[in-house]
Amino acid sequence: MKRTAEKVLGIIGLVLFFIGAALIALLAGAMGNENFQQTFVEVIEQAEGFEDPETGEVYNSEEIANEVEAGFDEMGSGLGLSLGLYAGIGALVAIAGIVAVVLVKKKPIAAGVIFLVSAVVAGFFFAIMIFPLVPIILYIIAGIMALVRKPPREQIA
Repeated sequence: MKRTAEKVLGIIGLVLFFIGAALIALLAGAMGNENFQQTFVEVIEQAEGFEDPETGEVYNSEEIANEVEAGFDEMGSGLGLSLGLYAGIGALVAIAGIVAVVLVKKKPIAAGVIFLVSAVVAGFFFAIMIFPLVPIILYIIAGIMALVRKPPREQIA
């Protein structure tokens, strides 16, 4: 039985997980970089100010820059480390997707379980992020299809 739908959904999901993991890894590297933090604060300082659209109150850019700098100092390297953890988990979920895509034709039950477990793991760790929602949904659909679809019965004439 062809499992094209499961394969396509799984491949799209794993590509999106790899892209997300790469972007998070880049962000983790930037957040841990002193030069990036300093440039980020300098850009905020150069702005003329920020206006709150609801109240119309204008905030001084230097005050905001000081708060951002204090936030960087307070977070330290912890943010980069946690983002690195998210990147690693995203890559592991994508690798599990590769395994499931390879297994989907020969062992659809195993592939379906891998898709669903990967989706649950990703959902648990990425609950605060919106981006992984699409690949998680694709993994869930592929997993359910792999578990539920039965091969067509051969008719005896």
